[in-house]
Parts: sequence; structure tokens; C-alpha cells
Amino acid sequence: MTGPLRILIVDDEPLAARRLERLCLRAMPDAKPTSETSGRAALANLSRNPPDVMLLDIDMPGLTGLATADLASRVTSAPSIVFTTAHERFALEAFAVGAVDYLLKPVTLDRLRQALERVQDRKGAPSLSKTRFRSEFWVRDGGDMVRIDADRIDYISAEGDYMRLHLGGRSYLLHSTLSKLERDLDAAAFLRVHRSALVAKRSIEAVARDRSGKWIVRLRGGGEVGIGESYLASVRALVRG
Repeated sequence: MTGPLRILIVDDEPLAARRLERLCLRAMPDAKPTSETSGRAALANLSRNPPDVMLLDIDMPGLTGLATADLASRVTSAPSIVFTTAHERFALEAFAVGAVDYLLKPVTLDRLRQALERVQDRKGAPSLSKTRFRSEFWVRDGGDMVRIDADRIDYISAEGDYMRLHLGGRSYLLHSTLSKLERDLDAAAFLRVHRSALVAKRSIEAVARDRSGKWIVRLRGGGEVGIGESYLASVRALVRG
């Protein structure tokens, strides 16, 4: 990685933010730490001065750290996320939104240095990150967080601000957008067939017309997904090979 690490600290307690700034400079003397006191201010900062990493508190008024991380992941140059919190109970949710690390307060110098070095390692291999596709998701199942392997998903349908992952006879909700999932998943394995649906190519049994004459994808496990007119060309290309 070239240039100093740009760090955005997000903590609603100014004293805690200043302590982290000092620790960052001890961990990496050439780092460029700045701070914001709210998630919304941090998100606004992303477009003006995009950081390499956000050090995010979780328990903040208004927009929580988890919600801030989720929204930050949708920007073009999404920063790496390191959570800094006094609570152990959010660890699963933190890694579900792709956190690089999870630091318990009071943050120690050694743990912070370790987390920042992980970020540097990620940023130092841009060619790999561009070709690495999402292989798993962590989703809620009652009071648990369960892992869903991407290669088990049959199709994904949009439900407002959530995406429903369908696999076998079960489905799970994930807070994301279909456009983001389309970018994250391997295009060799998943096909956008509608503005509100992505289908795993291995799950397609047939492309046909339904009784009303509309084109659909028929799934191997049963069920069907409608094909949007603007996606017919890509579906036909798949059929033609």
C-alpha cells in the first residue's frame, strides 16, 4: 500500500475519540486520523475525504455503528471497518457486515496496531480484492446468527430494504441491496433476471413462458421467478451458451 493510512474514528464520546487518535499515531506514526461524533457525519465525510478504514463505536445515538457500517459498505470506495466497543455481544453482527476486526474498549495499543496492519494488508493487494467474490453471508435465524454459503443459495428476491436468500425449503432476510449483492457475487454463478431477483445458474431447470405468456425461470427445487423485459437478453445469452 502507498501513502499513509487514512483513519476515520467515529465515536459519540469526544474523549474516547481523542484517545483513539493518539493510539493510532503511536501504532502508525505516519497515519492520518480524523474523527466524527456520529454515524451520519461519518457517512457524509466518505464522499468528501474517503478514509481507508473506519474505527466505529457500536453503541451510538441515532445511527448505530452497525447501521453506519452497512451503509458505508454501499459506497464506491468502501472503507474497511474496525469496531471499537465496550460490548462483546455484537461480535457476530459485526463480522456479518464484513468487519476486519472487533476491538473491546479500552482498546490496547497492540490490538489496534494488529487491526490497522490487517487493513494495510488488505489495501496492499488491490488486484486480489477486485476478483474476490462473496462466498458466505451471516444472517439472523431467531436469536442466532447463522452462516449461509453462497453456493447453497437458489435465488435472491428483494423485499424493501431487505433481500431474501432462498435455499432449499428455507429463506433468510439480509439487510442489503440487490445491486450490491450482484456486485459481490460471482457473475459466473449468479444471473440477474429481474430488477428484484438474482438466480443461481445451477438452480435453473428451464426458461419458459407461463400461462399468461410471460417469460419465467423455472427452478430445479420447484417454483419460478419472473424475467424482466430488460433482462431477457442476458437470459437468452445464458441459454445459447
